[in-house]
Amino acid sequence: MVYVTRREVFSASHRLYNDTLTAEENISLYDKCANSYGHGHNFILEVVVCGEIEQKSGYVIDLKILKK
Repeated sequence: MVYVTRREVFSASHRLYNDTLTAEENISLYDKCANSYGHGHNFILEVVVCGEIEQKSGYVIDLKILKK
């Protein structure tokens, strides 16, 4: 059995803001998520595929497929 791991690192941001509230109320309710430039997070995603090596290709999985 062979394991292949693909790791991707990415960032994402969001902003929580309610237009019916004042800026102060938004900050009180949503804290840093109400920042006018948004608030970000960094993520690490790992996908692990395991299987037998296919004799013809020598692959467990084609890495082009795993990139998708």
